[in-house]
Amino acid sequence: MGLDDRSHHESIPSDVEFSLTGERFCVDWTGASASGRLLGRPAADRLSLRGPEHEVLGALRRWFLGHARQALAPRLKALSEELDLSYRRLQVRRQRTRWGSCSSTGTISLNACLLFLAPPQARYLMVHELCHTRHMNHSAAFWDLVERHQPGARSLDRDVSEAWRHIPGWVMAG
Repeated sequence: MGLDDRSHHESIPSDVEFSLTGERFCVDWTGASASGRLLGRPAADRLSLRGPEHEVLGALRRWFLGHARQALAPRLKALSEELDLSYRRLQVRRQRTRWGSCSSTGTISLNACLLFLAPPQARYLMVHELCHTRHMNHSAAFWDLVERHQPGARSLDRDVSEAWRHIPGWVMAG
């Protein structure tokens, strides 16, 4: 099930919690007439936003995407080195139907929403994409490589197909 299969409730959340990193941010929103923006750098556990709701949601999504890049890049790099599966470049996006992809040129795209997944699920998805740097298909050889680096991969694959329901509506709307 993808995000397009469920309703999107666009409202500013009172908090944002990332299972992957264990982070939780309280969201303070002031509906002032200024354009939607994040007020300065986020405090350790607090995001302060000001502006009309629709603009603040845009600012919150931009912050989320940047935060995901900062959190996912070192994880993918470390996993790449640990498994000896190299990639050329990383892109982090808000994809609506995919958790990740790997191009034939070695660019891995990860969905920023991995931040909402449990660490074993996010690790599995990164392993999956790194294994595509060796096998650009879902052949038996590909799945053997995935299973070698991530025991229980098939079970995790089923888990992540259900994980879309844990993604807050504000993330993908807009």
